Amino acid sequence: MKVINCTHCGSDGGFYTKETVKGRATVYYTNNGDYAENQTEMYSLNNSGGKVAHCVDCNKKIGNSADLISGNAEKSY
Repeated sequence: MKVINCTHCGSDGGFYTKETVKGRATVYYTNNGDYAENQTEMYSLNNSGGKVAHCVDCNKKIGNSADLISGNAEKSY
C-alpha cells in the first residue's frame, strides 16, 4: 500500500478534488408524516470534474486525481 505525500508540504493527510454535483432527492416519510428512518435511496446524483487532486493541508495541486485514486474504500486498522 503506497502512501501519497504532498510534494509541497510533505503531508500524508490525503487529498481532495473539486467536483460539480447535480441531481435529485426523494425524501421518504412515514404514514403519520414523520421523516422516515430509512433514506438509503434518497439521492440520485451525477458528478463531473475532479480531475485535479489538492492537498488537504496546504491546498496546493499534487497531481491528476486519475493517477492517485485507488478506487478502494477506506479501511480501519
